[in-house]
Amino acid sequence: MEQEPIPSDYTLIDWSNYYGLTNYLVLQYTGLKDKDWYESDLLLVPDVVSDTTYPPIDPPCDFNHISEIVFKEGSFGVMIKEHGDIFNTGFWSFERIITEVGTLDEVIKVGNIYENPELLT
Repeated sequence: MEQEPIPSDYTLIDWSNYYGLTNYLVLQYTGLKDKDWYESDLLLVPDVVSDTTYPPIDPPCDFNHISEIVFKEGSFGVMIKEHGDIFNTGFWSFERIITEVGTLDEVIKVGNIYENPELLT
C-alpha cells in the first residue's frame, strides 16, 4: 500500500493513516529542559493564603493550586483558578512564575487531565 504524502500545511495530521495508530493523543512538550512536563499535565503549584487574600485568613496557611499546563499567549504555563498570596487568578506562564517566584523547583507534576481528571474538581 502506497503511503500518501504528508501535507506540509497541516497543523493536525491523522497519523493513523500513516502508522496504523488508533486511540492516541499527541501532546506538546513544554521545552523546559529540567522538567518532563507536557501540555495537559497537572501541576501542584504551592501558594499561601493569609490576611492579604480575600477572604482574609489569619494565621496564614499553605495552599496548593492544582493547575493544567496550557499553551496561551505564546508560551506554556498554568491556569490559576483561585487567588492566593503569590498567584492571582488567570494565566501564569512558566517564565512569569520564574520571574515572580525565582524558580519552578517547588512545582511538581501530579498527573494529567486524561488519567487523573478527578484532580481538577
